[in-house]
Amino acid sequence: MQFPALEIDHDITDWVVDHRLDWLDTPFHVITTVGNTLAMTIIAIVAGLLFARAHRRSQAWLIVIGSATGYLVMVGLKHLFARDRPPQADRLVDIDTYAFPSGHAMMSGIVLGLIVVSLWQSAPWVRRHRAILWIAPAASLLIGASRVYLGVHWASDVVGGWLFALVWIGVAVMVQRRSAQALLRRPVAASTGASLDEKDRRAEQSDTEPDQAAYERGGGADAGDPDDDRGDQPERHPDVDHHLR
Repeated sequence: MQFPALEIDHDITDWVVDHRLDWLDTPFHVITTVGNTLAMTIIAIVAGLLFARAHRRSQAWLIVIGSATGYLVMVGLKHLFARDRPPQADRLVDIDTYAFPSGHAMMSGIVLGLIVVSLWQSAPWVRRHRAILWIAPAASLLIGASRVYLGVHWASDVVGGWLFALVWIGVAVMVQRRSAQALLRRPVAASTGASLDEKDRRAEQSDTEPDQAAYERGGGADAGDPDDDRGDQPERHPDVDHHLR
């Protein structure tokens, strides 16, 4: 699928190229390096290990698996849209892969966004100091802006990467919650099954009680009734009673 750049993309790129400042080249090169695949992979793995060490396995898996699957989605989208990058003459970095969506914008949004969600879920201190959470989106904004400044992405590539990142964060969090609910239902189902077995045993016991009562009302009750003396006397023949008298 061919997805050409928009007219506004050309206008923005032309304006950025015309207003570049030499002293900004190096900082934007550093910023864009922080958002590359290697850096985001290291950040995701380290964050996952820290959460796992803090016994927050759900958040650890959210970051690691969410980031890994998000990367695969990003690569698939690039090949799906197959958009060309800005002209070679406008680039300050050599790169020849597809443009849309921006991998730097999308992956920085996913990795940093999942870390923010995990901190919000597990750290009360972070929830009380919400301003610190703005560091992640600010970093992703700078990384995305660096791609436009360096001339390797159209503006819509970067915006599209951020939007896909938001969608993928939502998907990852939904899967996390569904998984947590499924794990919670397992012990509940097991305890319910045990209580049902206990009820079945009680019902079976109650079914046998009427038979036992009927037996006790019959001969079995006479033989074992301590208040009935007739059961202890030998049976006498009428003739024997006549001679005894």
